Amino acid sequence: MARERILQALEIDPAVFERTPSPEECWLLCAKAFAESDPERALAAFRRATAINTAVAHRVDPSWRLADLLKEHGVGQ
Repeated sequence: MARERILQALEIDPAVFERTPSPEECWLLCAKAFAESDPERALAAFRRATAINTAVAHRVDPSWRLADLLKEHGVGQ
């Protein structure tokens, strides 16, 4: 069933996978979202993102709550 849906998505839009975030980007977005409500999960998600690709740490915008959380916990410095 999942394979059929993937094939259907490709038929509708052949470039669908070019726009999907990479695994580290997904974890970074999770970290950003969790920073507002669940700091422990945010830090865990950030660590997963950087475990996949350390360069993702440079994508944290200083205006994000995640940036403040990372500074508070001495992570990513």
